[in-house]
Amino acid sequence: MRRLRIGYLMEVIKDIWQYLRYLVNSRAEILFFCSGPIDEIWIRTALKQCLSRGLKCALVIAGAKKKLYLEGDVPEFHMNGRMLRFLPFKVFVTASNGPMPACMAKGGRYVINMPHSLISLHMAFPEGTFDGFNVFFAAGEHHVAEINAIDRHRGINNRQVVPVGYGKMDLLWHDTTDGRRVTKDDGTKHIVIAPSLGKGNILESVGVEITARMLEQGYRVTVRPHPAFYEPHGQVILDNFTRQFGSNESFTLEDPSVSSASLFACDLLISDYSGIAMEYAFLRERPVLYVNVPRKVLNNNWDIVGLTPLEVLIRDKIGKVVPPQVEAIVEGVTFLLEQGYVMRDQIVELRGKYIFNIGRCGEIAADEIEQMLHKVRAHNKYRFGEPV
Repeated sequence: MRRLRIGYLMEVIKDIWQYLRYLVNSRAEILFFCSGPIDEIWIRTALKQCLSRGLKCALVIAGAKKKLYLEGDVPEFHMNGRMLRFLPFKVFVTASNGPMPACMAKGGRYVINMPHSLISLHMAFPEGTFDGFNVFFAAGEHHVAEINAIDRHRGINNRQVVPVGYGKMDLLWHDTTDGRRVTKDDGTKHIVIAPSLGKGNILESVGVEITARMLEQGYRVTVRPHPAFYEPHGQVILDNFTRQFGSNESFTLEDPSVSSASLFACDLLISDYSGIAMEYAFLRERPVLYVNVPRKVLNNNWDIVGLTPLEVLIRDKIGKVVPPQVEAIVEGVTFLLEQGYVMRDQIVELRGKYIFNIGRCGEIAADEIEQMLHKVRAHNKYRFGEPV
């Protein structure tokens, strides 16, 4: 117990030290916040665009063990999210979900949420997740419709919904267009298994069987789990994969917080309801094999909104849906590897609908943030909750 108290005290002291550093060094008008280091990828291009324009920005990351921006061009602070309530700023930007960031960020006029995924906002996120944000930067048409429907249902007024785009896709898109692809010269087909974190996801339900069968048939297989699998409850599952397949040279376990190499290298991606499936399809212009496991539902009232979630609606438009049975999955893999090219034009068309400003999200986001900052400077007196 004493050790726990000392550990907590040290964390408090560290938070206070980082808070004092922020007050002395940052003088930030725009505060970017991440509830964990992995969330930074969704705001990176917007942050760097703002800095390139000479805007005064700071990045606060909870749970970080080391600096993310080693080159030193970003004022970076590591402290618990509870400290947000004490930090002065004018505009707050985050891709971290949940009520905590928005509830704590009362110091600014604009509290902005950038999309953390291409999936819909009303089924896979708990009800009320986005209530505290008075600005939402929509990734695509579906987010615009969903936020407007959520606001009507929950009685939220005066929220701005801005068609900005998807920050993570900026990075993936430029990696593709610049030619930075990982390729294999041996001609072996490469399969990636990328599950969601929902109960009964493909990794938990049929992951071992699929991996074994794909390896038996001579495919290279990469398992790319959701980042949360690297927490204790999911690590047990990953350890099992390592024990069973780690010695096989055709098997790779890829940490998504470290690398996205498999997205550029693979011939086919197998998923369930994960947003990575849409990222892959729209990036590579190739179909996805969807395994029809139970939906990822964190809001039991999702249907009140009256919209079918995109991760359900789009599956048979950018891929093929099969039951969670090994033989059906094997047949689906064979079919898409041989005939999946016929879906390319439809995938490209849908990409323009569900991702605004592809490759330019950071630029558009910075335009909007800069305009908001000018408005705040012109109206110094403001109480949170007033129309923006």
